[in-house]
Amino acid sequence: MRVLISNYKVIKKGFLEASLDVTVPEWGLEIKEIKLFSKEGRQWLGYPSREYEKDGKKSYFSYIKFSSFEIEEDFQESVIDSISPSVSKPLEKASQYHEDRYHTHAKQFKQEENPPF
Repeated sequence: MRVLISNYKVIKKGFLEASLDVTVPEWGLEIKEIKLFSKEGRQWLGYPSREYEKDGKKSYFSYIKFSSFEIEEDFQESVIDSISPSVSKPLEKASQYHEDRYHTHAKQFKQEENPPF
């Protein structure tokens, strides 16, 4: 999958490395303010989201949802691989993290038709 990176802004706050915009020409899609995270040699993306509180616990509802884990993983790998090596050192992809995250969110939102806020 071909992706274009723009508006790359270094943040370096905790696990948060940067913010960036991503364009997928094949899909005619542009996503603003994607976050790049890094921890223990792994990198992953955080999508634009809205914070909410449920049962006294702070959570986030992502505005981006992929129809399968494989599509999301392909997207994440394409974006991370497209970031210039001078900006970000290549690190291990966080595949298990994404798979766990995908299945957790899929299970949660199958039960709720509407966002929980």
